[in-house]
Amino acid sequence: MVGMDMGVGTLLRFVGRNDAERRTALNIIGPHWDGNQVWFILGGGAIFAAFPTLYATSFSVFYVVMILLLFSMILRPVAFEYRSKVDARLWRASWDWAFLVSGFLPMFVYGAAFGNILQGVGYHFAWSGQYFQDSSFFSYLLNPFAILCG
Repeated sequence: MVGMDMGVGTLLRFVGRNDAERRTALNIIGPHWDGNQVWFILGGGAIFAAFPTLYATSFSVFYVVMILLLFSMILRPVAFEYRSKVDARLWRASWDWAFLVSGFLPMFVYGAAFGNILQGVGYHFAWSGQYFQDSSFFSYLLNPFAILCG
């Protein structure tokens, strides 16, 4: 849903050779990026409504990942909106880099998350309904397969 917007954000510094070309790329996604952001957040809410225990457990295990996603999803609209507020080269270049980071980080994190889901996430349920983790954050979330998927 948000792939086109994140792709433009990630490639903005490389596709646009000057400010006019970068502005054209941003104008292409302008009418859609805000709506895509809403659908993206609604997807998380739908998972919470349909599977609250799975959502709570996954959020606890992927807490650092969720915080990274939250910060990047806050940075995207700020970079998109503030880029054209000041007519200065350094100002726009700074927001272009922020837009690149906020476009690349969620795509990488989602790819790594799907890699972890395919490989198996490092938490298990006990008979009491509690879950426990059997490995550290870096060994199961940032393993080579997950990084490759990211």
